Amino acid sequence: MRNPEDVIEELTAFACQHNLVLPQEACLKAHAARYVQLGRCPCDDRRSQCPCDEALEEIEAMGRCECGVLVDPMRIFARDKRADKQQD
Repeated sequence: MRNPEDVIEELTAFACQHNLVLPQEACLKAHAARYVQLGRCPCDDRRSQCPCDEALEEIEAMGRCECGVLVDPMRIFARDKRADKQQD
C-alpha cells in the first residue's frame, strides 16, 4: 500500500520528468494524504492513480491537471504576461 511520502515522491519525479511545477509543500502533503485516505484521486473518483493517466492531456488543455497539483509553468507565465498587457 502506498503512503503519502510515496505519492509525493512519484508526483515529484513525474513533475521533474515533464518540466512541471508542484504546489507549496503543505498543499502537496494534503493532496497526498487525501489520496491515500481515499485510495483514489481526491478530485475524480474514477481515477485510481496519482499521477493519473489523464494528467498530461489535462495539462496540455488547461495548463494543469484536474487536481491542480501538476502545473505547466510556461502556461502560467504566458497567462500572467497576457494579464499584464491587458492592464497597460
